[in-house]
Amino acid sequence: MLDIKISLLPAMEQKELERLYGNVWDAIELVPGLGLTRARPQDVTVLFPEDKMHKGLGEYLRVEVEEVQSRPEYNQRGRELLAQRLKELMFAWFPDVKFILVTARPANPDMHVILYDKEA
Repeated sequence: MLDIKISLLPAMEQKELERLYGNVWDAIELVPGLGLTRARPQDVTVLFPEDKMHKGLGEYLRVEVEEVQSRPEYNQRGRELLAQRLKELMFAWFPDVKFILVTARPANPDMHVILYDKEA
């Protein structure tokens, strides 16, 4: 399970955010070996947190990818490829951005994650 947070975005309409969300999934599915697909959207959470400080929005972007639940496929190479795809996507969407910081972290072995299924 991955969490992807894209921060410092300029003001965007809901339809634009939905298109960006779809393009994030396109980028995820382009990474061979991760085995992540829209068919199981619960494996990835894509968030667009709002920043209270509006100054500088859209000039700098931050993309954080965090492995919440350990997956053997999400190794160093997988993290690098996903970060590369997300960087390319952000530059395509926001060509005037000054820089993009992408961080991709493996799971924290001390974190306990329990996914509650409604059926359980």
